[in-house]
Amino acid sequence: MNCFYSLFAIVSPEYQRKDVGKHLVFSIRSDELFPNLQAINLLIRKVNTQGYLFYRKLGFFEFDYHRDNFVDTSLLTGLRWVKFD
Repeated sequence: MNCFYSLFAIVSPEYQRKDVGKHLVFSIRSDELFPNLQAINLLIRKVNTQGYLFYRKLGFFEFDYHRDNFVDTSLLTGLRWVKFD
């Protein structure tokens, strides 16, 4: 699967709730920029309920992101967006 992995997407508080984050995500989903993109995977802190709801509104869903040598996922939730043709 041709995926984009996002480690951090941070919008300064002064620009939050002004659609900046939504435009960032939509630019990644752009067929013109990334025509072969099939999915976006990201990890979000479990305590970040506003961020979680933001991504859910954009069509992301939870997926089982397994712990690896680099990330302790006990504090994180894996989210994925999948392109449906």
